[in-house]
Amino acid sequence: MSSPTSKPDSTPRPEDLRLERWLSILLRGGVNLSLLLVLTGFVLNYVKGQSWMGATDMSELMSGSLTLHSEPPRNLAEFVYGFGGLQSLNFVQGAILVLILLPAFRVAFLLGSFLRQRDWIFSMLAFLVLTFMSFGTILRIVH
Repeated sequence: MSSPTSKPDSTPRPEDLRLERWLSILLRGGVNLSLLLVLTGFVLNYVKGQSWMGATDMSELMSGSLTLHSEPPRNLAEFVYGFGGLQSLNFVQGAILVLILLPAFRVAFLLGSFLRQRDWIFSMLAFLVLTFMSFGTILRIVH
């Protein structure tokens, strides 16, 4: 008679479930923050009459020939000042920035988690991914 074969335990560890929950909170929070910023920007655009897109009808909007009526911020100080001045364009750009930064935040969060678990291989891989992302961003800013 042969002994019954045992299957490996496929139940997730509590640490993995906790990590997934925190990642979910991070990503969902980032998307919700971005949505809130976009909606705030559009409401400010309507309420304050800050027309930063000059489309008068849908055909003009779809033509691709629109330009911004107001200059976008050139540095961080102008960007923050635009938030304080309730400039609608800054809120929409802030939403886009949050969405762009979410993958980097996720990798940084995973790096911290892997370091805490002393998982050196995945820590090194997450560090390399974060380094490449940072290096690409720095190259884009410099050039």
